[in-house]
Amino acid sequence: MLSLPLVGRSGEAIAIADDAMAAARTHGNPLWIGYAYYASGAAYTESDPHRALDIFREGLTHTRLHRIRMVEAVMAFHAAGLEAVHGDLDQGLDLFDVSIDSFHQAGDTLNLNGVFVHLAMFFDRVGRPEIAATLCGTATHSPAANLILGFDAAVDQLRNTLDTDTFDNCVGTGAAMTTTEAVHYARHHIQLTRQHQP
Repeated sequence: MLSLPLVGRSGEAIAIADDAMAAARTHGNPLWIGYAYYASGAAYTESDPHRALDIFREGLTHTRLHRIRMVEAVMAFHAAGLEAVHGDLDQGLDLFDVSIDSFHQAGDTLNLNGVFVHLAMFFDRVGRPEIAATLCGTATHSPAANLILGFDAAVDQLRNTLDTDTFDNCVGTGAAMTTTEAVHYARHHIQLTRQHQP
């Protein structure tokens, strides 16, 4: 079910989301219930972001209760962008920050780059295209970047928003960063966003 939205088949994922959750609950394993929350939230992300956010919130409560750290961390960064745009901005920024810190400390660069991609899409949505393009650049070495729903559209949007030189310079700056530099860059801009909220 998790892979269906990635290949443009969110409708099929939605059609089986309730059954997948019911099966996981019947099985009773907290890990599989956590994955069912994650997959269900992902299924609704594009078509009904508010419902997806509600599912992710319930899933995060579940994974924290049962201390399923890996599923919590992955679900957190998927929820972060939705939370920041459709829910509570502070909570969304906190989820981004916690995810970045957790994956960096664990040395999990694959998921860390996934967080950078989601954070780039967030900054694109809130009208900060240069930050977004730089964060896209930090993730260019990740094979996961193009697998994230909405990433290609965000890159196209940034290309249309920024002139070619600015876009290329920002992406190049991000691509040249070490992982630690990218983490500092991302967390710095999260903090600045917190400070400049109305």
